[in-house]
Amino acid sequence: GGKHRLGGLATVSYRLDESEATLLCNVRRYLDGFENDDDSYDWHPLLGNVETIVLEYFDGEQWLEEWDSNERKYLPQAVSISLVLETEDTGPLSFVSAAHIVCREAQIDRTTVQRTAPQGPPKGQKP
Repeated sequence: GGKHRLGGLATVSYRLDESEATLLCNVRRYLDGFENDDDSYDWHPLLGNVETIVLEYFDGEQWLEEWDSNERKYLPQAVSISLVLETEDTGPLSFVSAAHIVCREAQIDRTTVQRTAPQGPPKGQKP
């Protein structure tokens, strides 16, 4: 069956369904073309109780809220993903992870990148 192939190229997309507080995922594998066209995404639940998700991009000097590779002509040095999950017992839980982009050209000197979970309420929320 075609659903259990390992390896190869794929485009992975994520979106937040705010009405259901669920992070959804879609994988389109590339085998002599993509498995399905752009209009037939098959979204699957990945994570529930998601209050917010924020992506930030490190250009070598600062973290930016947006990144346009067509405009900049190169990839960021790192991408930060911040998640806030709502729990019944303890309230909001924040998770932050930063990943280096290793497939980019060495256009900027390597910098150590570290992110920590913010203290206090998540960005955009009142204390």
